[in-house]
Amino acid sequence: MIRKTVKQTSVSINFIYTLIWYIAYTDVLQKKNGEKTMSDTKQEREASMLQAEIEILMNERQSLLKTTGAAAVFIANLDCKKLPEGNYEAAEMLSNYLNDLSEETLRDALNKVKENWR
Repeated sequence: MIRKTVKQTSVSINFIYTLIWYIAYTDVLQKKNGEKTMSDTKQEREASMLQAEIEILMNERQSLLKTTGAAAVFIANLDCKKLPEGNYEAAEMLSNYLNDLSEETLRDALNKVKENWR
């Protein structure tokens, strides 16, 4: 029983090695003939997925810049004397977060909302 299982496993492994060799050999032949290979198609799919992810992240960045710019304008125009006492802590936290931004990021954020504020 054990010999039969070992023999079946050996045959299965040989089949897998043969299959891998065939796929690799087919890939090489396709590349020689200028055809797209399975790995080329996979790379194209991965590149397309990365491009889609980058577009999502860039759109998200634009939204965050608008939000940050609006918050910066709000803080800049805020009259602390008229602010209800319960909101001091939130205004200070927002102000600190805005101050932590790099100058370039803050400039980009303000440019995003510049046309909408007076």
